[in-house]
Amino acid sequence: MTASLTVTQASSPDLCPITVAVDMLANAGGVEERGAIFTRREVVDFILDLCG
Repeated sequence: MTASLTVTQASSPDLCPITVAVDMLANAGGVEERGAIFTRREVVDFILDLCG
């Protein structure tokens, strides 16, 4: 006879401190505060051409 045991854990996004921190960083401030940089399409194409 084989016995089997299934254990499940309730998932709550607020229990993980990393998830909470990522959500706070993603929603706080604007583009300048997050350090987002926008590059012109021509520059991106040039860099991709250099990479092969």
